[in-house]
Amino acid sequence: MGRVKTSDIDELVANTPGVEVHGKSLRITFKYRGVRCRERLALPITKSNIKYASGLRASILHDIAVGIFNYSSHFPDSKTAQRLGIITDKLKSVTFDEAAKEYKEIKKADWGIQTRSTKGLALDAIGSFFGPKTIIASLTATDIKMFRTHSFETVAPSTTNDRLSVLKGLLEFCESSHYTERQLSQECQKVKRSKKHPDPFSLEEYNRLIDSPAVRPELKTFITLGAYTGLRTQELCALAWEDVDFENNRLHVRRAIIQGKKFKGTKTGEDRKVILQPPALAALKKHLSVTGAFPREDIKVSTVGRDFYMDSVRPVFRISQNRIRTGSPWRQPKDLSVNWRSLMKKTGVRYRNIYQLRHTFACWNLTAHGNIAFIAKQMGHADYSMLVKIYGRWMESEDDVAALRIWDSLSGMGHRNNAPHVPQEIRTA
Repeated sequence: MGRVKTSDIDELVANTPGVEVHGKSLRITFKYRGVRCRERLALPITKSNIKYASGLRASILHDIAVGIFNYSSHFPDSKTAQRLGIITDKLKSVTFDEAAKEYKEIKKADWGIQTRSTKGLALDAIGSFFGPKTIIASLTATDIKMFRTHSFETVAPSTTNDRLSVLKGLLEFCESSHYTERQLSQECQKVKRSKKHPDPFSLEEYNRLIDSPAVRPELKTFITLGAYTGLRTQELCALAWEDVDFENNRLHVRRAIIQGKKFKGTKTGEDRKVILQPPALAALKKHLSVTGAFPREDIKVSTVGRDFYMDSVRPVFRISQNRIRTGSPWRQPKDLSVNWRSLMKKTGVRYRNIYQLRHTFACWNLTAHGNIAFIAKQMGHADYSMLVKIYGRWMESEDDVAALRIWDSLSGMGHRNNAPHVPQEIRTA
């Protein structure tokens, strides 16, 4: 049959229910699962093709009526099928590598630069176990449980749980994208691990470190700031003299240093103001003469998403000039950790990692009955719930002592220690 004349198209289609002209091709319409579906046929507009389209639609309506309609076999690339949650052959062929790449791309807006790195490494480890070319739709609950067991036997429990968390996020993405019909994300149950309690330094241990001739002056300043400000190790390494307000005894925490000597801003995008207690203030004033006169360093600070800003500042803690190899004078936590164990041994202090200085700040302040909301704010917690969860044992105190402290405060506010007036008992004859 020849092509249909333009003048005859409207009349021809009007007499063929469910068949439409769509551009230069035909389209059929039908209702499935309560949704009106339109599917384009790659057919030119001819009488025979219009007849074929009508027959195809009739066959589809029959299959729908008897419950045997297979949407993906008729329309494997249909967007309507995806919207209806129907797994097409194309979706069923998505590999782990492809899903992981797509997942990382859509999460760029939510993950910071360090998070992208750590979660990327976790996805690499997961992909290595399953195989990068493994079809997502072929994974089973047993596969997820086998990965959980394998990870638990080969890496630390904390690393296992981090990987399971990443895998759960990936599988939730795959489920919502209809790359799999199975609900596998619920199988990513974290492994049980013993709770690690903070192990702070005692005042006697702290003094032993500070007074030891084996500890370099710069490290003594670092230890003092860690114990009396509660800054994270990464924040201390990224500290600049421009962040120190000597006039108001304040520190402005603006950034942290991460792998590769890159910088990231605070999670909230705002400075955290930390009050300098006398030992920390004195240590900084003394250290100013050591590194305060060095020139500014230009740095790039990443913020939420892909944003960043440039800054020009002077590092408080610097690598000595004769040891600078990369051109960057900034110290990293791993630089300080190299000789930390040796330092503990030389001073006779029981070994704990350098991060315990932050725990030391929290525990000392809580033992001194400091306001928990204030302490949480100094440490950069959103609220004090985390403080209660981690340091609860240091918040316990003698009830009698606590009661006396409260009464002393109330007395200073004018509360009186006298019994309320009681009317004289009325006696009856």
